[in-house]
Amino acid sequence: MDNTLANIPPEVISYLDNLLREANITPVDETMREQLLLELYARLDSFITTTIVENMDPQNLDAFIKLNEENHPREEIEAFIKEKMPDADQVFAKAFIDFRDLYLGNTGVEVPQTENPSTN
Repeated sequence: MDNTLANIPPEVISYLDNLLREANITPVDETMREQLLLELYARLDSFITTTIVENMDPQNLDAFIKLNEENHPREEIEAFIKEKMPDADQVFAKAFIDFRDLYLGNTGVEVPQTENPSTN
């Protein structure tokens, strides 16, 4: 993973910025903000990858791993996931909620209960 915010989708940066605010973490300058976002993104990326592996059919895992190892474009990997993983949007929505709850719980912030997107 490159160490630059330019490689992170803007909606993910917004999500991570909000997460830092919810955790009452205020960077002292833009350099510190970028470093915090990069570190948080690395954790989120690992969390999302684990979620994908846990939810994807085993016969598709090798192809998914190969796409990542060969650094295929993000759009191609996302298309593969949507095609091969049932309910991908719901899985991702839940993963982002779970990551938020885990992160805020680890920072000592009281985490309000969120609705499960699959029960709406």
